[in-house]
Amino acid sequence: MKNIKRITFALLLCSQVGSLAYAEESNAIPEPTLLIQENTDMVSAERVQINRIAGCYGDIDTARINIVSSSGLLKDPYFSEVEYSPSIFALQPENPACVYGNEPKPQKKYEGHTMSLWDFAYGAMNCECGDCGPDNGEYFPTSEIEENISDEVNNNYHKYLEQRAKEVEIGKQNYELYMDDYKVWHHKRTTELSPVAIHMRVIPQEDMPAGALTVYNFVWQEFWGCEGLDSADRKGLHARVVQHPSIKAGESLDIWLDDVDIHLSWGVVMHSSPQHASADLQRIKEQARFIQSQNIEERQNWLPLRTLPASLDGRIYETPKARSSQVGSDCGCSC
Repeated sequence: MKNIKRITFALLLCSQVGSLAYAEESNAIPEPTLLIQENTDMVSAERVQINRIAGCYGDIDTARINIVSSSGLLKDPYFSEVEYSPSIFALQPENPACVYGNEPKPQKKYEGHTMSLWDFAYGAMNCECGDCGPDNGEYFPTSEIEENISDEVNNNYHKYLEQRAKEVEIGKQNYELYMDDYKVWHHKRTTELSPVAIHMRVIPQEDMPAGALTVYNFVWQEFWGCEGLDSADRKGLHARVVQHPSIKAGESLDIWLDDVDIHLSWGVVMHSSPQHASADLQRIKEQARFIQSQNIEERQNWLPLRTLPASLDGRIYETPKARSSQVGSDCGCSC
């Protein structure tokens, strides 16, 4: 078995940066578990890894040194109207492991919707923005769809109803299989698998002295208007500063954050002392607005909005994507 040490260190600071009126309680960061173990992946170019963990199976201490892909071991059941594929839960008691992945998806609902004649005609007669333009070129408002439905559209609608009835019947059969599977699988997953977690691994290329690091999470927000970017920000940034022991080259520091919201964006920044945490976090908080301003001034050297502070280069790492990210546009369609 790998040489592994559980570290208990005082958590020096739990801070929230900036105005957090928008922050959710689920953003709160619990006390992490720190482990130092022999690192066998010395060829990895990644100094820091941040992973989402679907859960751990079996003895937790043993499982945490055996992190595996979910492929062939853990999979949600899948349902669509035309397809059902069964779930997978193939973890074995004799092989404790933690599994990369996300929370189980909520159980889907199935209603087997069938279009009304009005909805069918709306598409068939090229309607949009309040007007319809059938092939004959005689435009009319959508309020007059019913009186303008042709025999051809009406006949095609009845063909659609026949085909749709067959599709709905297949969908009902698939959904029954899916519901039975989901109930058993979800119970097994929630009772035999530990809660989801965030796992961070720090891999020094040379001996790393004792110091401090900050783990943080946020919701990435990015909104665009008709003339370009309106705003971008790391909203609701929560952070926790952790003192860590010295780490030798050939070892790794594992940070486990159990039962947290893994749909958030997560990051870690390393400091030479806890006193630098507040200033470093303020740079992170202001970075998106700084990049937005710089891109306006220097259009030829446009930087990605998620670009991290150059002053923290080599000491800061973030997850690239998150389900919680909010990216949208308020530029409506022009009719």
